[in-house]
Amino acid sequence: MLDCGLHPSYQDDRRYPNFGLAFSYGPLKAVFITHCHADHVGALPILTERWGYDGPIYMSEPTRKLSYYILEECVGSWGGDDEWTDSSRSEWSYTQREVESCLTKVTIMEPGQSISVGENVQVHSWMAGHVLGAYMFSIVVDNHRILYTGDFTSCPTFHLPPARVDDIPYPPDVILSEATYATSFKDGRLNNQVEFIQNVLDCLLDGGKVLVPVFAIGRAQELLLLLEMYWQRFHLSFPILFSTKNAHQVLQIYTEFAHWTRTPSTRDEQMMSYQTWWSRVQVVDPEQLLDAVEEWDRPLVALTTPGTLARGLSLQVFRRIAPDEKNLLIIPHFCISGTIEKRLLEEGCCDENKITNENESIRIRCKVSY
Repeated sequence: MLDCGLHPSYQDDRRYPNFGLAFSYGPLKAVFITHCHADHVGALPILTERWGYDGPIYMSEPTRKLSYYILEECVGSWGGDDEWTDSSRSEWSYTQREVESCLTKVTIMEPGQSISVGENVQVHSWMAGHVLGAYMFSIVVDNHRILYTGDFTSCPTFHLPPARVDDIPYPPDVILSEATYATSFKDGRLNNQVEFIQNVLDCLLDGGKVLVPVFAIGRAQELLLLLEMYWQRFHLSFPILFSTKNAHQVLQIYTEFAHWTRTPSTRDEQMMSYQTWWSRVQVVDPEQLLDAVEEWDRPLVALTTPGTLARGLSLQVFRRIAPDEKNLLIIPHFCISGTIEKRLLEEGCCDENKITNENESIRIRCKVSY
């Protein structure tokens, strides 16, 4: 089995893979996980604790450590306790104890390692970029070659090297790939980084507050490091606030596995050794962040979870910054059709613009950047 994720929008049998169909083909011999995000690892406790799978599970060490916090967030509910019935909670969610039991069954797979499955299958791991610890897998089955990848990046990010596809010694016969951005055209990453910093600084220098809704692991750490570098370079003192569950633990894992990250290539990057990562970031609890947004007169940058404005702390902060035209919302990721952030990008903001969310009307005057 290649990856074992969940669909966060459902609380019924559409939430997880069809394990019954998977087991109908015979015993499952191995599971390989590309990376820690819930759509790739979120169903693993169901597979091991509910379906009784007790075979090998392979992933990188950073993926195992980060997956603990991703799966912990999935415990009980994804979208809010009111979206679950008692029966759906017991059937389609899992417990903290099941998460811990599941991850004890993981076997660490090193970068570049080959694993034999049965007599005729070889699986080899390659770095995929995207998020700390992510792999793609090349698989040889009876001389047929398959390349499987979840999310990947083909160019270096601020802190991670790109996918190492050039290292694969043979062309695959079949490629199985994540396709989230398959139909999108995007500017170069350097242009995006410069635009991101410019938008942030324009807002701060105008006296506004910046909200960046992020998913807890991956893009959040990249943007925090980018802000750190520019704050250090230009001796800036605007507060950078980061609030999410287990923020300290996740940042510590990124520091622990700094040797997985990209070798610094510029003077500014070289100035930021991993010992100085996060030195300008204030990790705060949700109440502290909300107080800062409401009560501080000074400009600030707030990175909050979740990455959607549909619920949680990100929505609470958005309610507070939206009515002021000096403030800025930056959406740093793909937007699903029908979400608040997608509607904001399509409709824009003006004095008369309002967004209705669950019978609540939010007046929108802040600027929006993607």
